[in-house]
Amino acid sequence: MNEKQIENMISKITEAVKVALGDKWKEAQIFAVSESQKFGQNVAEIARWRTSGEITEEQGKVLMRMHQRSMKMVLTALEGIS
Repeated sequence: MNEKQIENMISKITEAVKVALGDKWKEAQIFAVSESQKFGQNVAEIARWRTSGEITEEQGKVLMRMHQRSMKMVLTALEGIS
């Protein structure tokens, strides 16, 4: 993934989080944007590792599931703090 693709992905993730948070977006925005960026960077890193052969497909899937669960927890926490 190149930088433009990563930034595009992060933008889409951030927009999805905005939609998910709805009316709570304004209160949670600073945290939501930061967490979206972290998630996007993690996804890009896993893709680079997979492409370079540093990890197997199965390891990549496990890492993605881990980060997806983590992001779900973040969204739940953002709803709570907003």
